[in-house]
Amino acid sequence: MTNTLAIDLDVTFSAAPIITSSLSDPEKIHDKLSLIYSDGSEMDYDTYLFNDEGVLANRSQFSSFASNSGYKNELLKWNFEEDVTCSEFEGRDIRIVFSPKMAIQAGLIQ
Repeated sequence: MTNTLAIDLDVTFSAAPIITSSLSDPEKIHDKLSLIYSDGSEMDYDTYLFNDEGVLANRSQFSSFASNSGYKNELLKWNFEEDVTCSEFEGRDIRIVFSPKMAIQAGLIQ
């Protein structure tokens, strides 16, 4: 059985994750998703929203905006980080860190 990825219809894969688990902090914006594949390999996605001092954002800070401008103004105070680790990376990881300000300036967040 193969699965077709929705993003690219020319790509198929047969090793879809068989076990997934997710752990979210109920108060802070910190989420972790773990995938375990049938071949035994594992991949983890650890995602954070934090300010320039390294303090994690509270979920409540993003729960009650009446307008997009209020949301964007709050988002400008924070940074996004996603750390990806995989058993096949042999101890290395992929770390993506960016400021939402770049996405707002590029028009990706409106």
